[in-house]
Amino acid sequence: TVAALIDSYRLVHDALASDDFDAANKTAADLKIGANEWLNSTGTGDPQHENVVLMAKGCEQLTSASAEKEMRTAFGTISQGVVQFIRRDVSLQAQWQLIFCSMTTDYGYWVQPLGQKIANPYFGTAMPTCGTKKKW
Repeated sequence: TVAALIDSYRLVHDALASDDFDAANKTAADLKIGANEWLNSTGTGDPQHENVVLMAKGCEQLTSASAEKEMRTAFGTISQGVVQFIRRDVSLQAQWQLIFCSMTTDYGYWVQPLGQKIANPYFGTAMPTCGTKKKW
């Protein structure tokens, strides 16, 4: 389900924000399974297909990364899919906050549950609250 995909994304985010790379790897593997199941059940005609493909691609990159920086960059690919997914499905925007970190040289957007304190997945504990809430 959509809720399961985005909740799995949240777990990857939380792991990277707290520098727990083992958990990030495990939760990204779980998200990849969920994304692939979603893709297999919906087909290429679904309007969200390309967004979920991005999620799965980012998960593959993250789980095969050999360095922390690569994991965080791969999370950007996952986030691209999630951000575009939520932009397309406006009903989800009431539950999720779009956040941007201008300090990253890669894709700097991510989403968190609405009302949650900013937790930066691109810099983790080195810059935990670096980010600006954005409008959808």
